Amino acid sequence: MKKTVFLAGLLFAALFFSACGAERSGQAAASELYDKGLAIVSKMDTMAESEAYLLLVAGPAEIRDIIDDIGSGDYAKPESAFKIDIPDSAVISSFKAHSDYDIPANLLPDVIGRFISSIAARVNGMNGASTIAAASVVSAGDCFVSKGQKNNTLFLYIFGNGYSAAVSFVPGSGGAVAAAGSFLVSGELNAASSEEDIETWLEEVSQLYGCTISRIKDQ
Repeated sequence: MKKTVFLAGLLFAALFFSACGAERSGQAAASELYDKGLAIVSKMDTMAESEAYLLLVAGPAEIRDIIDDIGSGDYAKPESAFKIDIPDSAVISSFKAHSDYDIPANLLPDVIGRFISSIAARVNGMNGASTIAAASVVSAGDCFVSKGQKNNTLFLYIFGNGYSAAVSFVPGSGGAVAAAGSFLVSGELNAASSEEDIETWLEEVSQLYGCTISRIKDQ
């Protein structure tokens, strides 16, 4: 009897510490993506503030005015940040709701990745073509290896200056992860303060349901 209790105790301890290790690993992965996303936002801010860069790529005065307004903000630390895990099933459901769904299986991963990466463009599109163009001029991306990143993930960084930023992380083959960042013009997002607010916003702008949303604690 004592031997059975002892073995049961060992098994419980092994499961407990394994679970704790998994939780710490998940937290570390989220923290890594948070930092990578914020670094991309910082690069986007540098683009918006660089006169030399804008002389090369910025277009009409209306677009330049929007970029100048973006560049006047402080993006060192967001007022709040949210991590959104987007399952393939949520994207496929959105496809089926708005079109005749007949996407070849071998194209599906690419289509899903593009859909997630284009959420920012769809949001900015609600404010007109000039906003889309301005945000695209100061958008940035990255590609890195993270074998532990399995989920399509979107980070939202909400700043107190009227602008927010979205950085998507889409895993590929061999542990590669493609990151894409863009500033967002969205009054509803600026007012969001909870997971429920983000869930409602995401459903409205992209018709994505069943995503897992976590507020990131102060870093």
